[in-house]
Order: sequence, then C-alpha cells, then structure tokens
Amino acid sequence: ASGFRPVSWEVGDRITINGSEFKASELKDNKAIFVTENLDFTTAESYDAIYPASAGKSFAAVTIAAKQDGTFANASISVAQSETQSLSFKNVASMLKFQVPATASEVTIESTANLAGTFGVTFDSEGNPVIGQVSNGSKKITLTGSFVINTDYYVAILPGDHQFTVKINGLTSKASSKTSKVLRAKLLDMKVLPDD
Repeated sequence: ASGFRPVSWEVGDRITINGSEFKASELKDNKAIFVTENLDFTTAESYDAIYPASAGKSFAAVTIAAKQDGTFANASISVAQSETQSLSFKNVASMLKFQVPATASEVTIESTANLAGTFGVTFDSEGNPVIGQVSNGSKKITLTGSFVINTDYYVAILPGDHQFTVKINGLTSKASSKTSKVLRAKLLDMKVLPDD
C-alpha cells in the first residue's frame, strides 16, 4: 500500500516495558521474543511499551530527540499498551524522509513549530496514541553522521503544521514558504533535498 513501509524486528532491538529495558533475543514466526536483565520485572495487569528504548521509560515522558541519526529504526518512535504480553506498536511520531544531493556530515531541519521535545502519551477510544503537552520543545533537529546520495534517511518529528527550512553542512538547501500539515504515524517524503 502507498505510504506504508513494512516494519520487522531485528535481534538486538530494544524497547522499554513498564520502565524496564528489553532486548529482542530471537525472531519466531514474524514475532520478536524480548528478554530483560531486570530480575525484578514481574507480570502486571497492563504493559506500557516504548520503542526504541532510548525514547523513554514511561508514557509520562516520551522524547523525540533534537539530535538524531537518520536511521528508520530510531525515527520510528512507537508505543504499545496491552493487558497481555503480546504488544502491538503504533507510531506516536510523524516521520520525514529525505535524500541528500551530495555527501554531507550534518543536516538540520528547522520549523516554525516544535519538531522535538518531551511529552506524555494517552490513548483515544480507538487505541491510537495521543500526544500531550510538549516540554523542552525544539524547533530544530540536527542529524549528524555520514550522509551519502541515493540513500533514504528518516527523522522523527512532532505532528503539526510545519514550515520547514533545511540546511546541509550549514548551508540552506530548502526553505519552504508553504505550511505542511504533518499527521501522527504519517511519512512526509521530502525527496532529494535541493543543492542550492
């Protein structure tokens, strides 16, 4: 389907469940088996899970970082809530996809609205995550690494009405005069960033 990307777990993926970190130890029938080194972790009436583990330990404080690495896995910030030990994750963030026009070591994305920050998560009547008040908001996300042409890079951002300015290695590549409405769990493809 258009706009959907199949997501599969990999051994080593890390999530937090009720505040404890779990690591995917094996894959069976398209499902991941997660284990924890926290010997105090016990069964509970419900399970709150966050992926990746670096995004937070509780639904009271989930973070979209202002510094990211461009990988799909780290941009796919998702949450799950279940009364059983079977978890089905839903994206809590929006996502941008882009390619660079030339080799780069830094890409910054700025907006007129907050792109990153820490927020609480609740769920609506259909079980979809709802983002609460954002604290430590940032209207800029910086990606550092080794960015090369013909490669897709991904950024988690807060949903909202954004007017983007993109810089590659400090030089403005793209400044949009139009506002883009970016929805939760949707991907906005910025294509190849201009080389201006």
